[in-house]
Amino acid sequence: MHKALVNQHLQKLGARFGIEQLQLNEQGIAGIEVMDIPLIFHHDEELNLTTVNALLTPIPIPESESWAMRLLKAQELGIDTGGCFFMLDDNRQLWLSYSIFLRFLSYEDFDAIVEQVFAYAVAWRQVVSDWIYGEAGTELG
Repeated sequence: MHKALVNQHLQKLGARFGIEQLQLNEQGIAGIEVMDIPLIFHHDEELNLTTVNALLTPIPIPESESWAMRLLKAQELGIDTGGCFFMLDDNRQLWLSYSIFLRFLSYEDFDAIVEQVFAYAVAWRQVVSDWIYGEAGTELG
């Protein structure tokens, strides 16, 4: 039931970007790319929780803890995440994520959340790029 609602919201969002069939696959995952930033949607039917993920680092992050400490310090200094959290995947790529219970949200609310996550991803992508890759001379995008 909730997966159907997520798919309804995703179809409306997809139409906004000219994508005819944006919907969850069998694993509960869907994705689009907006201005070179992949947005991945994951729905957990058991928890009735949908997560919006925006990729910050298409290149794997070097194995050091300094970047993680910098992210924490930036948050402490007030660089906002809009309620999003950072997530490092198995490929050492950094994502900005936001989890929501869609059951109570209209499409307009869902769309506003996706826009918010995207806006924070755009801002954080440059910060993360400078911190992580700037020292190595590598740029994102």
